[in-house]
Amino acid sequence: MVRAGGESIIFVQVNSQTGKDLLFMEALAIPLSFVVLVWVFGGLLAAALPMAVGGFAILGSMAVLRTISLFTEVSIYALNLTVALGMALLMSISFAALMAAQVTIMRMFGLGLTVAVLMDATLVRMLLVPAFMRVLGRANWWAPKPLARLHGRLGLSETTEPPTVDPHRVGRG
Repeated sequence: MVRAGGESIIFVQVNSQTGKDLLFMEALAIPLSFVVLVWVFGGLLAAALPMAVGGFAILGSMAVLRTISLFTEVSIYALNLTVALGMALLMSISFAALMAAQVTIMRMFGLGLTVAVLMDATLVRMLLVPAFMRVLGRANWWAPKPLARLHGRLGLSETTEPPTVDPHRVGRG
């Protein structure tokens, strides 16, 4: 019997388990969210509308990413950003609904939250964070000395080299 080992097989197994866990959690979260929405809004149609808007927002952002990926190579960063934009669109639509309220303070909250979420999703996540990370370079990964010492003691690092093990200390805690 041949057994595979190393970082590659660990990566494959972690991805596989993560995919299974996500599917399981979505299978729990979506119906549970719908039940909570029915309870809050007091009706099936009123509860189905936010779920449909959220689904269309996420599907729409994924469709745009798929269309772009037909013409160019797309990184995992773009995939994560697309999901974040879909969620931001859903949140901004929900917050924008507050602007229809008759109470002035609710309208103010609706407008403020809608603008804040859209600016965070577009300006901050798409422009400012990548720009600052590019400018700061290696300084992005700076850690205070106590935290760096703790990382050293725990064996945490960003390198792919296997940790060195002192054979005289194995099993001696």
